[in-house]
Amino acid sequence: MRHYTHNDMGPLRLHRPLIRATRVKTLAISSTRMAGLPLPMGTLVMVGAVGVMGMDASHPPLLWLYSVCTITVSGDGALTLLAAFGTPGMLVVTLVFIGMAVPTAGATTPLEALPGFYHFLAEFEPLRQITGGIRSILYYDAQADAGLTGPGS
Repeated sequence: MRHYTHNDMGPLRLHRPLIRATRVKTLAISSTRMAGLPLPMGTLVMVGAVGVMGMDASHPPLLWLYSVCTITVSGDGALTLLAAFGTPGMLVVTLVFIGMAVPTAGATTPLEALPGFYHFLAEFEPLRQITGGIRSILYYDAQADAGLTGPGS
């Protein structure tokens, strides 16, 4: 007896044979794809922000490279959590990369104004470092001590 899995894509339903793949194998395949996808995605973001919307960026190559690297790191982190936790990993990724990261990023509320728990989270949440690096590139002439070499301020 063959097992099939279905995939609903809008009004279309595809039936394909079930593939037995381990989480490690799935992580390896996804990470391989994640190695190539940030290049066009970072380029599209730069074209849209700088080219189409006219954002002032004095260091476009550095901003593009930083964008590609942050997409890669965030994507691999999310894929790793999905591989570690399986289906509930989607909730874990949402909580870790969005729910807990947004308050600690320092983009809307200073970290000093938040409870102590967020100070602990700010040490490893990626959005804080991403925000600090982008702020350094865009507003502080890409100075390393303005957020590129450590946690954003």
